[in-house]
Amino acid sequence: MMKALANRDSHLGRALRRATITSSFALVGIYMLLAPSSAGGAVSHSYVVDIFSLRPESWLAICWSTNCSLYHKMAEDQDWLKVSTLPLGVERIFFADSTHGWCLVTTAGKEGEGTTDLWGSKDGGINWELIAHPGRFARFGIGVGDIAFINPSDGWVIGRGSVGRGVVLETNDGGETLRQVNVPPEVNRAVGRISIDGHRQVWLAGNRFIAYKSWDQQGWKLAEVPKELSDYPLGTKFESIVFSEKGTGWVAGSESGPILLSSRNSGKSWEIRQKWPGPGSFNDIAFGNALFGCAVGSDALVSCTHDGGETWSNLHLGDIGELKRIIILPSGEAWIISVSGELYGMKNFSGSWSNIPLSQFEDPSPTTRK
Repeated sequence: MMKALANRDSHLGRALRRATITSSFALVGIYMLLAPSSAGGAVSHSYVVDIFSLRPESWLAICWSTNCSLYHKMAEDQDWLKVSTLPLGVERIFFADSTHGWCLVTTAGKEGEGTTDLWGSKDGGINWELIAHPGRFARFGIGVGDIAFINPSDGWVIGRGSVGRGVVLETNDGGETLRQVNVPPEVNRAVGRISIDGHRQVWLAGNRFIAYKSWDQQGWKLAEVPKELSDYPLGTKFESIVFSEKGTGWVAGSESGPILLSSRNSGKSWEIRQKWPGPGSFNDIAFGNALFGCAVGSDALVSCTHDGGETWSNLHLGDIGELKRIIILPSGEAWIISVSGELYGMKNFSGSWSNIPLSQFEDPSPTTRK
């Protein structure tokens, strides 16, 4: 069982003692396998659904076979503290600040169909309530894929509609009401990820396009991408956008193989920076500072730079398949998650990754830690 943080603030401590959670949860991304339990030696399968970092705080969701647990850490050098026990079904998490958070929860239906709901928290993930009623997104004809909020009121939900077309929904009241917004025709190709940079610009990445807008203005603009990528017949797919320092941006994706793009003008235009032989793709990219960053993708590929993207070194984490998400903190601590449920960690920008077992986390059943 993880040791509670001694200096957790008193408000959080009081809320933890009285909290009851009734939602499912997923945080921006880690997966794991739990070591055999001490009771009878049975193996309990577990995986991290998602992880989200709002420096210096982070939230982590780990799921077992019947429910999930939410963990929180106040700072990079502190331990994880269990916040709540959560049901299954969470797919994505986002926090606008230390208290206001949202998650997408999908409930399985008949013949593989399901409904996605939007849940919200106003106390740092301790208590959650349903914001969007069951099946609310169905009227837009989309399967929800990602969320982002820039403050407690203004946010976006993206998904895929009929024949794979991208759909963008916007809210100005924390998700109580949602409306579909007009986007450039290119965005209809399919939207993969949404993100917000340090200058409060909102970014969309998808098939053969990158789009952006100022959060408080109407209208999306298309960024300039190399013509050979935008015209690629089978569609280049951009999966993740990150800005490592003022004006310098990176995009990870695929074009018959893993590819990285960079921008030196705050994302207005992009150029091919590095390509790898196919098949395969990059699914995510992150930077801890202006110099150190890594991209992760298929075939357990991790490619890192120590010089701001001038050179990249590759390694494979083993026979664990596809890597889904990476987060790198300014301290040099980082995590990688795989689609199959593995968690890897790094310290001090070393570039050396180690598997992290879940034995340090408590089995969440049957109740939340008091």
